[in-house]
Amino acid sequence: MMRDRDTLIKDGEVLTRVAGPPLPVGTQAAYHKQTERESYDWPVCDVAIVLRMEGRPVRAASIVRGWVAPTPRRAVESQQLLTGRDLSKNLVRDAARAAVAGATPLSKNAYKVPVLEAVVRRTILAAATA
Repeated sequence: MMRDRDTLIKDGEVLTRVAGPPLPVGTQAAYHKQTERESYDWPVCDVAIVLRMEGRPVRAASIVRGWVAPTPRRAVESQQLLTGRDLSKNLVRDAARAAVAGATPLSKNAYKVPVLEAVVRRTILAAATA
């Protein structure tokens, strides 16, 4: 049984675009996929961020981290740190640190933790200036 959010791609078809509603006024977003080599390589991590801004303060934040767990994970602590505050370099740094706090990497992928922290920081800044 197909749900309204499912898509069935038939043999020979190629998905070339996904369209969604426009972002509300004051909403800014950014996405970054970090790979080891080229863009076609498997990601080390990826981060998607949506900020709802009213002037300088962040009214709402959504941060999702991918490729660092079996499923994408929200960075709830980071979102809470950002919400209701004016963005500053220190706040962005603290939010990025919160996104990796308590990380429990496997023996051969601990290198992802500092990479993810840097990608979260850069993506917050990109969303804020979008």
